[in-house]
Amino acid sequence: MNNIKLTNVSTHNLKKIDVEIHKNKITSIYGRSGAGKSSLAFATLYQLCRDEFNALENGYTDNSEYYIQEYQGTIPAVAISQGYKNNNPRSTLYSYLNLPQILSTLSFVGFDVPEFKKLKLNRIENECPSCKGKGILQKIDNLSLVDFNKAISEKPFSLWKTGSFANLYHSTLLAFCELEQINIDIPFKNLPETEKYKVLHGCSEKRLDIKFKYRGSTRSRRVIYEGMMIFAESKQKKIKGDYVISSTCPDCFGSKVNYQYYKELKIQDISMVEFLVSPFSELLLKLQHNMQKNTLTVLLTSLCDIGLGYLHFSRSMPSLSGGELQKLRFSRLLTSNISGVLFVIDEISSQLSPSDFPIIFMHLKKLAKNNTVVLVEHAKYFIDNSDYKIHIGLDAGDKGGYICKNMNIVPIKFERMKMPTNDFITFSKINKYNIVNQSVSIPKKRITVFTGLPGSGKSSLARAIDEMGQAIYISQKFSSYNNRSILANTLKINNYLSDFFAKETGISSDNFILSKGAGCKTCNGTGAIKYERGYDGYFYTICNDCEGNLFNKNNHNLQIKVNGLTIIDFYQMNFFDLYSNIQNKKNISNTLLRIVNCMVQLELGHLQLIRKTQTLSGGEMRRVKLCEHLYRQKETKKILIMDEPVVGLDPETASKVAKFIFSKVSLFGAIIMIEHREEIIDLADYQVKIGPLSGPMGGKVLSQEFLA
Repeated sequence: MNNIKLTNVSTHNLKKIDVEIHKNKITSIYGRSGAGKSSLAFATLYQLCRDEFNALENGYTDNSEYYIQEYQGTIPAVAISQGYKNNNPRSTLYSYLNLPQILSTLSFVGFDVPEFKKLKLNRIENECPSCKGKGILQKIDNLSLVDFNKAISEKPFSLWKTGSFANLYHSTLLAFCELEQINIDIPFKNLPETEKYKVLHGCSEKRLDIKFKYRGSTRSRRVIYEGMMIFAESKQKKIKGDYVISSTCPDCFGSKVNYQYYKELKIQDISMVEFLVSPFSELLLKLQHNMQKNTLTVLLTSLCDIGLGYLHFSRSMPSLSGGELQKLRFSRLLTSNISGVLFVIDEISSQLSPSDFPIIFMHLKKLAKNNTVVLVEHAKYFIDNSDYKIHIGLDAGDKGGYICKNMNIVPIKFERMKMPTNDFITFSKINKYNIVNQSVSIPKKRITVFTGLPGSGKSSLARAIDEMGQAIYISQKFSSYNNRSILANTLKINNYLSDFFAKETGISSDNFILSKGAGCKTCNGTGAIKYERGYDGYFYTICNDCEGNLFNKNNHNLQIKVNGLTIIDFYQMNFFDLYSNIQNKKNISNTLLRIVNCMVQLELGHLQLIRKTQTLSGGEMRRVKLCEHLYRQKETKKILIMDEPVVGLDPETASKVAKFIFSKVSLFGAIIMIEHREEIIDLADYQVKIGPLSGPMGGKVLSQEFLA
């Protein structure tokens, strides 16, 4: 068959729709956020094709959530989703791209490569003994910890200025100075060198009797004084930002491997260490000169063609930006040599600059010559250039799920009063990845956007500001949630609801909490049972006792109704309906109301409390994390940093979310957004451009200015 045909699809909110996917073509599925695009593309189309071929080996399971009357023409399927959950700094591009296998394969056709055991770099015996396989060395910058112009009485040591035990440390220091007869009232720089050394590196010979304040009360203790630098060394792993100097490990040159072990090993005529730390573009030139076309040169060509030629194999995976990760995944797709497969790709445009769109689409066209490509997209460029497009609408949740006529979904225009200010937070001498010795000023109580190409240094600049403290960073990285985690407990709504039911019924709140008396005893409140499947790992199937709704059917308290609804009814509501139901109820916590309203304002109202947190998209997860900070009423001096908070949203919905976020700027010291989308950038107060290009050719703060 030339098409994949799905008839009467009613998965989730889909309204018995008929869909036809043309093979060896590109089809874009688009529409407003929450209308049912993922329900069609991933929960139905991809899962159905996957189940059909998996069943040939293992038989069918009833674990899938799709509902479909009839289907024809299924083919093997691969899903390319957003997000990367590996935060292990030892994970590198070398391991991610499976270089040990690629290089080992080349050895069979006569190329000079080390034996396979030595190609597996993540072994303890292979790592650099100096940096422990990290590629960098970190040491505390002593000078940044001391304000030499302040006297000891004025707290000159930054590590002992703030925190719960700041008064303890300062009182101990004053007692030590009294014992050693050190002047505490002159600038630290004017002390004799011997006294400076005692304060920074010395220890008291006996315990000192001190009094200090802790959480509002005065306490007594007998302690040994340890010099400030001794204290700093003991806390080195916890010290961040300006106080730490990072440098490439001089023993392994950043390769992370044992130089003495690998210095004689070569890939053709390139040393192994050089192979690991050289940019892909340089490696490709050297290898093309000496080798015929092979899997390695094809891989390097793909990485360079897609704009990642500045990266190298020893680069840590968690250090990559979202845009770099998107390109990296796509490059793997291009070099897979797979044909006859359905690729379902979740928003390939996400976290990419519009300038990247044409080259990405050109490669998609090549991929579709021998495969079928389905894009779940919001970017107009990809939608309009696809061979076919399917509009799922009208709106989110129950109002969506229909096949609608094609339309251009555009941002909602709204006006913001932009007011310049002379009040800035300045960060100087910033060093993080490709950001080297840069300075940036952020206007207080204003919206600032960081713009630039993927890999230019936007996220690196944001991370550096975060590490300097006094910031809240909502990054692109996925949080780790287990299979028990649902939105109700992620947002701590479970506690507020159980308290509400306890007050209304007079029954202990434990009876209404899933982790206690309310959870199903068979599946422990997860809704699923894990089954081992031999060599093929394991799979989950819906729990027969609770039928996936998580609750203990033998707990009769769960059937008690408050205002006509049981606790189970509340959990099965979406946030839209929940807010309507509780906004005028007595005994409902104001905090609960604010959380639920915030979820609605962040366009997450279509989600249910019972929704598994780990099944959320990257964009949804980021907005859930945002909700944890935006529902607040109390003002903070911290800077809120958000890495593309409207990712995964159509232009109309994105503008609504942006308007809500912008309305909260007065609650924070400032708000910083990393953005590529022009409709969001245009609404900001201030723009910091970073570039000019990516990798080593980026990392410069090009301009800082208020937007008209």
